[in-house]
Amino acid sequence: MARPVKKRSTPARRAADARRRFIILGGISVVAAIFVAALVLIVVQSGSSSGSSAKTTAVPTIDVPRNGTTLGYPDAPVTINEYADYQCPYCGEFARNIQPQVIQQLVATKKAKLVFHDYAFIGQESLDAAVGALCADQQGKFWEYHDTLFANQDGENRGTFSPSKLRGFASRLGLDMTKFDACFNSADMTARVMQENQAARALGVQATPTFFVGNQVLRGVPTIQELVRAVNQVAGAAPPTGTPAGK
Repeated sequence: MARPVKKRSTPARRAADARRRFIILGGISVVAAIFVAALVLIVVQSGSSSGSSAKTTAVPTIDVPRNGTTLGYPDAPVTINEYADYQCPYCGEFARNIQPQVIQQLVATKKAKLVFHDYAFIGQESLDAAVGALCADQQGKFWEYHDTLFANQDGENRGTFSPSKLRGFASRLGLDMTKFDACFNSADMTARVMQENQAARALGVQATPTFFVGNQVLRGVPTIQELVRAVNQVAGAAPPTGTPAGK
């Protein structure tokens, strides 16, 4: 049986989707336009402020060590390296649905640790969101900010991750806003994200999410069973802790 195609974001898929959306938009009737205008008026009149209804999540749900962008115990024998974009819907699917299972079955059991890497390629809001997460990391709240971003996904480059929204997430997480603003406006942080993008491309990352487990590459949203199998295979091939390779 043919294996189902993994869900992932690629430049080609995004271009094809854009063409389809253009054709569909060309056929929108005047009635639909009036409805949209009325909907916008209702939203404006509701008086909702920037980011006021943002969703936040507590991460991790199980108490495990957190060190920067690494989630898990330092001596875990296997590392799961994830490359993702905060605007990528499939990355959001992983963060909301699969990551909690990874924490429970692999991280909390000390079988593996999860390391997040940026591959912010979808647009300016991807870059800004990545910078915001790294600035949250400077105050020890990377994973809280990371999960808040994925919990609040709402389309691509449409203001969901505007600077004001990103500041709102930081404020609700209790971050020092003076420090956050200084970090967010730092060219060094933007350069750090761009460097990680380059490193991802050098590894052959072309879509998000992409996972590296040992010498195995998983593209798209993996199931927890696929990740457990990959971790077990890598762990079985590795020598016990403290044993030199080849012994």
